[in-house]
Amino acid sequence: ERIARASKAALNNLISLAIEEQCKFVVLAGDIFDGDIRNFQSALHFAKQMRRLKEANIAVFIALGNHDAENKFMARLDLGDNVHLFASRKPETIRFDDVAVALHGQSFPKRDVTDNIARDYPAPLPGYFNIGVLHTACTGRAEHHAPYAPCSLEQLVNHGYGYWALGHVHKHQVLSSDPWVVYPGNLQGRSAKETGPKGAMLVEVNDGVVRSAEHRTLDAVRWEILDVDVTGAADLQGVSAALRMVLDAAT
Repeated sequence: ERIARASKAALNNLISLAIEEQCKFVVLAGDIFDGDIRNFQSALHFAKQMRRLKEANIAVFIALGNHDAENKFMARLDLGDNVHLFASRKPETIRFDDVAVALHGQSFPKRDVTDNIARDYPAPLPGYFNIGVLHTACTGRAEHHAPYAPCSLEQLVNHGYGYWALGHVHKHQVLSSDPWVVYPGNLQGRSAKETGPKGAMLVEVNDGVVRSAEHRTLDAVRWEILDVDVTGAADLQGVSAALRMVLDAAT
């Protein structure tokens, strides 16, 4: 039951973090839901959390990913006027003039997007801190993920944006820090295959420069794979003691 609730709890943690840190906006780079929404309560829970952000005057920008594109409800949810879904026909730009930030993004129109859609992202706006929101299997990251919207790191680095917020890969990876190109990973490990801390990036920008980019842990359940040496165990009691020692050290 705790594992079943974990993804919702991790989302709650993200919303609480954004409110506590007084974030200007939250960026979600796709795959809000895992395919079609089988339990509509999950959709209602997500909408409720978006309303929490609205009450805190925090905007949300979402680029729908491959899983979002295949479900029937994501684009129809009433998420509130603080939530913006990037268009799927072509990349679009949203400007925050009061803080000189421009966000560029495109949603998946369908599950199987095999074109390099990043090539069509607009040039950076002069005088703005430019953020690219992209759901992609960047070069070298397609081994365990479908090669949707493929692009290269070199392409993103040379595009001229100050930060690329990437989705699709579940593992946290900083591909570049000049400029920043980041997979935050998912908020919650989905199975024992997704080990280690999970969370989101908290980014601070002043005068058009990234002052800090910190991965904040938000998961509610942590998966780990541990090696246990039972060479010296003479019986099951010894094996149990060895297991307990490793588990205690890990927690």
